[in-house]
Parts: sequence; C-alpha cells; structure tokens
Amino acid sequence: MVTPGAKREAVAHAREQHGLSERRACSLVGVSRRVIRYEPTRPDDWALELQGTVYLIITILSLRLSLRCALSHSANSGGVGNSVAPGAS
Repeated sequence: MVTPGAKREAVAHAREQHGLSERRACSLVGVSRRVIRYEPTRPDDWALELQGTVYLIITILSLRLSLRCALSHSANSGGVGNSVAPGAS
C-alpha cells in the first residue's frame, strides 16, 4: 500500500520534471486531487502536547504501581493492615 505522502511526492515529481498539469499527474498516479491538496489542520505543537500527556500517564501509572507494591510489602511483612493477631499461627 502506498501512503498519501508518497503519492503527493509522485505527483509533485511528475509536475516538476515532466511539466504535467495537476489533473493529469493525479490521473497517472491514481490519486484524487483532494488527497494532493489536503493540508492537515492540527496545530504544529500537537506532538509536544501528546508527548506531555503520555509522560503524565506513565508517571501516574508508575506511582500507582509503586504504592501498590509498598502496600503489598507492608501487608506481607506484618506491618499495617495485617489482620493476624500476635502469637497466632
């Protein structure tokens, strides 16, 4: 499968190197003119926002895991949360 970006490059090459019109180049490449003219509407900094969000999620999950391990260790070592009475086996 050829990506839209690769098709855009092929159309640009056909137009620049062979002097074809946009319509003819798109027809030869087999791509809609809409694909060639499409411009993303995302802001330029969307990747940074996504990276920050992923970092935040990873941090929260890491803290939850650390807390769960600490509570589990505390319960298994006879610390807080141990419901066994002293001297009972």
